[in-house]
Amino acid sequence: MLRQWLSTSVLAVMVISGCATSYQKHGATGGYSEQKISDSAYIVSFNGNGFASKDRVWYFWIYRCAELTSQQGYKLFTLRQNRAAAVQPGAGNFVPAVYHPDEQGGLTKVRGGTTTYIYTPGTSVTTWNSSATVLMYPQPLPREVIWAFDAQTVLDQLKAYVTSNGSAPAPARAALLQTALVAHSHIDISSRIKVSATAPVAPTGPTATATTSGSASATAVATPAPALQPRSVSSIRAAVDFSHMLMLQAAYHQHASRTLDIVGGQVVLGFVISPNGPVSAAHVVSTTFTDREFVALVLEIVRRMDFGPMNAAETRVAELPISFSPQT
Repeated sequence: MLRQWLSTSVLAVMVISGCATSYQKHGATGGYSEQKISDSAYIVSFNGNGFASKDRVWYFWIYRCAELTSQQGYKLFTLRQNRAAAVQPGAGNFVPAVYHPDEQGGLTKVRGGTTTYIYTPGTSVTTWNSSATVLMYPQPLPREVIWAFDAQTVLDQLKAYVTSNGSAPAPARAALLQTALVAHSHIDISSRIKVSATAPVAPTGPTATATTSGSASATAVATPAPALQPRSVSSIRAAVDFSHMLMLQAAYHQHASRTLDIVGGQVVLGFVISPNGPVSAAHVVSTTFTDREFVALVLEIVRRMDFGPMNAAETRVAELPISFSPQT
């Protein structure tokens, strides 16, 4: 009973003080903690209080992952979901922290979530946490590891944000991770994408009117609204996000390991993007690869992409070239 009262009192103080969790070792108001598994593997967690946003917690957590990697004398790190803390299907209020390959080479999500503490009747405090197993590696990246993050790059990108206690702007998550990514291969989504609308589509809603004056009366002439345009090449490239690139990295790594490919090549795909974002009619236009399994996997990754809703016509992507090459 006393322990419960003390916990409630601490939470009440947190709420009254109104201070979000700082970058610090875990204490009464949260912070980072780690559990050593081996010299190169730790479970790293960051817990925030009721005033720490999910982004603040995530940035402080990934910073600690990089900092601990550097402190242990390693240059690179990957993230693996903590199996014991895996989110069960149907659990609500969870958000992805970072994508990573599991032992089978697929892609799963490390997840952060909410814990609710009741400290006065009818009032609650929601806190965010992020946690994963951090696996550390020297440079160069071992052949058996598909990709990793460069610890120093993460530290450099987030130093201002962390040292200012969250006052300085932080880079977008995807941009931060893409910049820090180290992999055995290079993947490029070409800007030479050919797009067109499947058919002219006029937007719904009122049309504009123009008025002309005559000698006795005015006549209103309806002006048709312009047809919706297809999605732009830049918007299509931007929608191929970090998670898609990781899946393509995993697919190419599997192909290269199986075929000993040291040259690389290109896969050109065609598909249709609906105004709401899902892909349909995906097919292979051409490819330089003879590995059918790899090409089929690339096609499946693109088929499962969602480009998000946009005020645009249904867009036919006649050609989207994706190039794969080993890093030199």
